[in-house]
Amino acid sequence: MNNHAPEHRAHDHLPIHDRWLGLLGLGIFLLILGTIALGLSVYTTLASVLVLGGFLIAGGILQLIHSFYGKTWRGFIIDFVLGILNTVVGGLLVARPAEGALSLTLILAMLFLIAGFFKIGIAITRRMDHYGWVILSGVINIVLALLILAQWPNSGLWVIGAFIAIDLIFSGWSYIMLALYANRIKDGSKRHK
Repeated sequence: MNNHAPEHRAHDHLPIHDRWLGLLGLGIFLLILGTIALGLSVYTTLASVLVLGGFLIAGGILQLIHSFYGKTWRGFIIDFVLGILNTVVGGLLVARPAEGALSLTLILAMLFLIAGFFKIGIAITRRMDHYGWVILSGVINIVLALLILAQWPNSGLWVIGAFIAIDLIFSGWSYIMLALYANRIKDGSKRHK
């Protein structure tokens, strides 16, 4: 017996065609949720900033607590300073989510811009496999960054929510397509029996 084999639960062995209804339901739910989030992208942005702020506060408090338990540890100062920083930044995001969204959107635009130029530069200088796709990805990053920056600060209120919504919509469609494929497999396996 292999002691290194992962333990599987009984439902892990169900073929995908036996899960098609669950996949379809999940896909439809994500698609509906994403569509609602897209329609309410400003609220989705603000909610996501509040959640991020809450996570930073919780993480910062835990770091501060940890720092006091390890005062003799050489990393005490790092834990302590990062704990304060995370707590303060999280508190600012929770206290002023609209301003936090503006700042995060500007950072996101800069990330897209830098990543886009980096991807294009690496793809051109390294001529890696499928470098055309990497260049296209870089161009898309730059275009997104310029679109965000052209409408900033207004874009700061909806971009994050729109990106979350678009991700939910595409995730929903991918689950729906997977479910339809799984159902086709199921129908095909019934015919062969």
